[in-house]
Amino acid sequence: MAGENRRSFVILVGAWIAVVAWTGLVLGASGEAFSAEATRGLVYQLWSWLGISRSQAGPHVFWTRKAAHFIEYAVLGVLVLHALRRAGMGVLVASACALLWALAVAVGDESIQSQLASRTGSLRDVAIDVAGATTAVALTAQLFLARKSP
Repeated sequence: MAGENRRSFVILVGAWIAVVAWTGLVLGASGEAFSAEATRGLVYQLWSWLGISRSQAGPHVFWTRKAAHFIEYAVLGVLVLHALRRAGMGVLVASACALLWALAVAVGDESIQSQLASRTGSLRDVAIDVAGATTAVALTAQLFLARKSP
């Protein structure tokens, strides 16, 4: 039994380390190094790799950056939900807390960006971030609940 408790504790700590690390990455990406200007070349290279010319890729750059917001917060939401479930919290309460965590990080992220000359804080981005977290948390919560059903 002691071995099982130790294993559960190690998994719980690992889950929270993942949450803190991912939150740090998200907030770290709020800086100048990840501005539209700084990442534009990388996004164009991505589209070029997919066989789309720079002139054709132009309109897709905006949507690529917004998809990145959606995905990074989807991952954040699932990581927080997983950590809270590992801590013994129920699915619905853990889901709500995961969404609150994502909202707090999104507001912090956009607040940081609003203070930088090369970035702009945006309520639209907060909405995209929370939509990503909500989508992923809802799907993951459904999986947790489906596992409990006979």
